Amino acid sequence: MSKFMDPLGDISDESEASDSEETVDPVPAKKAKQAKAPEPEELAKHGFKSGPSVLFVREKAPEGPSSWDWSSGKGEPRPEEEEDYEEREQTRTAANAAVEESARLGRLAAEQHARLREEARAEQRQLKDDRRLTFQQKEKRKRDLGQAKGSKNYVEEEKRLARNFGMYSGFD
Repeated sequence: MSKFMDPLGDISDESEASDSEETVDPVPAKKAKQAKAPEPEELAKHGFKSGPSVLFVREKAPEGPSSWDWSSGKGEPRPEEEEDYEEREQTRTAANAAVEESARLGRLAAEQHARLREEARAEQRQLKDDRRLTFQQKEKRKRDLGQAKGSKNYVEEEKRLARNFGMYSGFD
């Protein structure tokens, strides 16, 4: 037999059956090593550190008689901590700064509102003054602003606009 494993070696023939019983593997199987517990010094040498110890855990303080009644949901009252002088000063300065900022924003909003109201009044006055103008005056103002209604004669309107920009075609 050869040293290598035969994939068909598990299939037995009657002739090989007698040979396989006589053949003994020359290399005995190694015995499984029993794992020994690692020593703490070895672990520390490789960078492992110990975890929290149960020796330092405090025992739970015995409480008064336990009550198994339904709770009111309020919990236990907590004692309020008194603020020291520095904390009160910090709170005071923060509150004052916020009040000043709020007042500044309120003044800006009031000024903006007054400005908008004045602009609306000026616009109303302008509209009132525009009502007194004649139709020709209104059309002239619209032409000057470039808001003229599309008159029937588009070519004349374009020529007029071109003349305003300094273009003279000579084809009038």
